[in-house]
Formats: sequence, structure tokens, C-alpha cells
Amino acid sequence: MAIAYDVNMNTVAQIEAASIDLTGASVEQTTKRVYPRGTLAAHIIGYTGSISEDSLDDYLSKGYSADDRVGVYGLKSRWRISSPATFRTVRAAAKSR
Repeated sequence: MAIAYDVNMNTVAQIEAASIDLTGASVEQTTKRVYPRGTLAAHIIGYTGSISEDSLDDYLSKGYSADDRVGVYGLKSRWRISSPATFRTVRAAAKSR
């Protein structure tokens, strides 16, 4: 269950610092695609995804990290465009007592 989206870095630092006392809370980084023109040319632009096991060494040698999202299909794949919009999400699990 997400409790906050697009969290600033000060909040992230506070949550990480208090993580021992915040059982079940975590900070997660996610991406979100924005379609300013709807689905116009989506099949040409393509989409991003996780780096495959087969390509991991190649991407790591170019400075990517293993959890980056990269172009998988279309122009995004051809030009190795990664997902630019990154958001930090705070999640909380149900706490059992």
C-alpha cells in the first residue's frame, strides 16, 4: 500500500534514518510514463523495461545499474533511451501486533 508519491529527498532521508522504528515502511523508486498525445505513435516510440540477464553485462559496462529501466522496443530500444521520470514512493505494510 503506497502512502505517498513523489516524495522529496529530505523525507526519504528521514524515513531511511528511522527505518529501525518504522517496521514495514520502505522507500521505493518507480517510473511513470506520460503520454502527452495519448497513444499517438506509441508503437513507434516503444517502451522501457528491466534490463534482461542477457544484456546486463553490456549495460553495466556503460554505466547503467542493474535495476535501471531501459528501452526494450521501438525507438527507445534503438537509441537506448531509459525512463526519465523517476518517482520515490513511500510504502507501508500492515503492522501486526
